[in-house]
Amino acid sequence: VDNATNFTASLTQEFLKVLGACPRFSTPYHPEGNGLIERWNQTFKNMLHHIIREVGRNWHRHIPFVLWAYREVPNATTGVPPFLLMYGREPKGPLSILKSIWAGDMFLPLNMKGSAEEYLKELKGKLEIATEKARLTSDVQQSNYAKYYNRRKKYREFAPGDQVLVLMHDSSNSLYARWIGPVKVIRRVKPNSYYLQMPEGNLRLLHVNKMREYKARIQTVGVVYDIDDEFGEIYETPTLPTDVESYEALKGLNLDYLPKMQQNQLKDLLHRRKTLFSGKIRIAKVGKHAIKLKAEEDTMKPKTYKIPENLKGKVDAQINELLALGLIEPVVSEIAHPVVCVHKKDGTIRLCIDFRSLNALTVPDAYPMQNMMELNFLVGKKKFITVLDMLKGYWAIPMENGSKHLTAFRTHRGQYQWNVLPFGLRNAAATYQRAMS
Repeated sequence: VDNATNFTASLTQEFLKVLGACPRFSTPYHPEGNGLIERWNQTFKNMLHHIIREVGRNWHRHIPFVLWAYREVPNATTGVPPFLLMYGREPKGPLSILKSIWAGDMFLPLNMKGSAEEYLKELKGKLEIATEKARLTSDVQQSNYAKYYNRRKKYREFAPGDQVLVLMHDSSNSLYARWIGPVKVIRRVKPNSYYLQMPEGNLRLLHVNKMREYKARIQTVGVVYDIDDEFGEIYETPTLPTDVESYEALKGLNLDYLPKMQQNQLKDLLHRRKTLFSGKIRIAKVGKHAIKLKAEEDTMKPKTYKIPENLKGKVDAQINELLALGLIEPVVSEIAHPVVCVHKKDGTIRLCIDFRSLNALTVPDAYPMQNMMELNFLVGKKKFITVLDMLKGYWAIPMENGSKHLTAFRTHRGQYQWNVLPFGLRNAAATYQRAMS
């Protein structure tokens, strides 16, 4: 049943307890939860339509007769008349009573005495019989209705903290509704009902049919946070440490876990090879990274994102750094991928190039990756274990000349293409693993 006050009133609840009935209330603004009632409303309106055509403005005088005509006829879903399910006895109108008396099937009662307790027991027994009879038919019919309704439906589920849009009737016009949001999902209370925090700050219980996933429009995506997962996996362009930072890190190594002689030997080795730890990007003499496409590149349709005005200065600084290092170069390209600013936890901004349209057309590289269990087994047998972190290893691998134009990206100041392997490309990990092997 719905949440009308005549159903939720304490008197109604006490009466239902005496009958042993336990009502289930539907979620607000979800009439599908009361399918039988809503179907009856539609049937009643159709019946009124014909009455209005016959009697015009006097239609309201015929409502009792229309209701009686519906209640005494067996329902297609339950198989029994609604009157029987409500009152626990067969409906008898004036004509049916007159017929039964004339046929000798019944006689007018001469004594109507009886206690209220006896009446309730008798009524409860009749209702149980009628309910069981209706259940035999209604279960099958409702299962068919649900199967038909769910044929083209998809299951939707939301987690606390998700952003959604909700369909609300926030106008005096009952036929007008609009999607508002985004609003935040607070918690799930039923399999398909959620508490939402509305823009006004209040909580509202709504069914999932009134909700849909919130997706930001392309024009509004200028900044994403590194903890966001709606945008997809993010590969931001890293920054480089200065020579001073690298030198200081090399001098500050903690070697107390080694004997004194081995500490001196390791320090001497690091001093002789200190140019390897300068913090400068060096192009390795390895194979170049090539991009093979499944289809023509003109089928690529990169999206367009706008860089916020207050972040253009930080974007310029990173572009200048990449140009000074020779990692990128200006280019004129028909297809260029957009740039997204990634907001880090420490407040800094990193560039991220959205290569998703390119990756979707790239032929995958099935080069075998190293198995972590096998590596642990091999390393575990060694006497000394040294861990080195490659400095922006992807940037040490050059791009093939014929594939450079596919890496082109655009900013507010122009278009550029990569001379080295950028982060975020499909098969980048396979190319790097091949070079390391």
